[in-house]
Amino acid sequence: RICSSGGEIASARAVVGLVRSAPFVVHTEGYGEIMSAAILIFASGTGNRRLSKFTSLMHHEPAYALDAKHGDHKTLCKEIDKERIRWPKWIEEFTGSSRDFWIKHGNGLDYYFTPEEALEIVLATEVF
Repeated sequence: RICSSGGEIASARAVVGLVRSAPFVVHTEGYGEIMSAAILIFASGTGNRRLSKFTSLMHHEPAYALDAKHGDHKTLCKEIDKERIRWPKWIEEFTGSSRDFWIKHGNGLDYYFTPEEALEIVLATEVF
């Protein structure tokens, strides 16, 4: 069960790694809000991906804050560019949802969508 406004990219990838390597089927259920990094965690479920009809979803490009040297900013920007390619690829792999959808809606403003729209794009398998 997931209700999350998101979080750190590396932490989300760690949870996804655990879910995808589990020796059993992992069903994901979304309640309240599934946003930012939580979208990838929700999508990683290997069984049913269910959403409460009262859930709000939001996807956006990677965000970061860095108080460091100029070179560190440049290095982090290169890594973020890699994430912008990996995440849509993984969501497509996990769900069959179009990589192009996630790329299109992962640039610029936050993209909010409903559980019913999540069904249409194959992110969710059921709304309850």
